[in-house]
Amino acid sequence: MIYGHTNKNGEKNTTSTLKNKTRGKTKLAVHALPLLVFATRLPGTVIFLIVILVLVLVAGAGFLIYYFLLKDKCFLKDKCVIRDKCVRFKNLLKNLFKGKKKEKDEQEPVAKEPEVKVEKPEPVIVEKDSAPVIEEPPAVVPKVAPAKPEVAPAVKPAAKPAKGKKVMPPLYNYSFQARRHLMDEPTLRLYNMLKNHIMKYENVSVNQTWDHEIFMTSGRALARLRFHGKTFKLYLDINAEDYPEPKFPLIDESKRRSESTTQTLLNVRGPRMMKYGLSLIDDIAAARELVVNEDYVIEDFKVESLTNEALIELGLIKSSKASF
Repeated sequence: MIYGHTNKNGEKNTTSTLKNKTRGKTKLAVHALPLLVFATRLPGTVIFLIVILVLVLVAGAGFLIYYFLLKDKCFLKDKCVIRDKCVRFKNLLKNLFKGKKKEKDEQEPVAKEPEVKVEKPEPVIVEKDSAPVIEEPPAVVPKVAPAKPEVAPAVKPAAKPAKGKKVMPPLYNYSFQARRHLMDEPTLRLYNMLKNHIMKYENVSVNQTWDHEIFMTSGRALARLRFHGKTFKLYLDINAEDYPEPKFPLIDESKRRSESTTQTLLNVRGPRMMKYGLSLIDDIAAARELVVNEDYVIEDFKVESLTNEALIELGLIKSSKASF
């Protein structure tokens, strides 16, 4: 660093430092200026030839250095002073080139294996007794992809009813005849027992309404029968007060207008209750002085069993929809 002169007051003289800095630049410019002037005066072909000559000299020098010093063909051999340095430089260059090759191998993507095309074998012709026989190649069975399971279409939910209204299931009104078609064997045996016991008396007729079966004698109801599931509702023309201690409960239905003539109800749910009901019918027949027909033949009142759908089509079951 060039330090400038200081004044008497101790301040640096900046002008002297600037002069010292510019002196080196001016010296270079003075020495380079004649070369530039000489180059500008030469023709273009001469300049081009000079440049080529310089490049050839540099290339030749590089080749000589590589061939004699780096390729172990140094003519000086053991007398060479810079041999060790050349060997080190050579090893350094080899390590550099090896490192670059490894990086390229790692960066290069793995090539995909080429697809192997299976060629169909050509038919071979074999001659036997001057008659050519063609042997066909074995048939190639194509690979069939496994069938995908069929997905059932989604079922749309049923439309919701309008708010404020609750849709109830339909109500079925069974007729007396429909109940007979739907009877099971135990119920049928009890029905045969009851009906044959009443029909054995003389001058007894049977009338059937929608939900009742009425047994009449001389225009007056003897008994009325109605089904409620497997229960026999037996209405009788007696007074419940006349039986203060019955074996099974008797219900007074005299307040109901429809049961004004058969005012006492007995619910029959089994053989023992049925026998008690038959004894009450005998009491009514004795009170009306009915005579038993000795020639009466016991009948089977079984009818064909039908489903609810068939009975609805026949009109023996009525259905009605109720909404609240």
